[in-house]
Amino acid sequence: MRMSKLGINVAIALCAIAVQAMAQGGAKQSGDALMGTWKLNLAKSKYAPGAAPESSVVTREELPNGFKSTTHTVYGPGKITHYDYTAYYDGKDYLVVGDPARDQVSMKRVSERIVDTVSKKAGKVSSNTRLEVAPDGKTMTTTIRTTDAAGKEQVRVQYYDKQ
Repeated sequence: MRMSKLGINVAIALCAIAVQAMAQGGAKQSGDALMGTWKLNLAKSKYAPGAAPESSVVTREELPNGFKSTTHTVYGPGKITHYDYTAYYDGKDYLVVGDPARDQVSMKRVSERIVDTVSKKAGKVSSNTRLEVAPDGKTMTTTIRTTDAAGKEQVRVQYYDKQ
């Protein structure tokens, strides 16, 4: 049975809403600025080179000296990425499940509002990322630095709004 394009888009939208609702219901309140549910603000985000997703929601649950992160991103009909990891601010590598761009992540806490991460794929560094929450706690900037095949640095800046 084939679904129409409208049917696929409706199914994707319902899935994203369900994931967000579950995340909001399951996430406990925290004093940590990085925790909670964050929705990608496409209008502010910069994706060049590369295509921007249609939507993305990140949910973080606080752990002692770390967090559990779940990300659900829709790139288009039938193109969805859902991944998660649990990591600590100790600089050690932790498993990432479901992300085609990485299979490990390590984190270091820079301040109460800033975390630096190093992502790896098959043991090789694939990106360096800084997560930074604004002083008011309402927005977060994620700056992702990668290197393309020619050795040129690529920078993607994503802006998220707290939900």
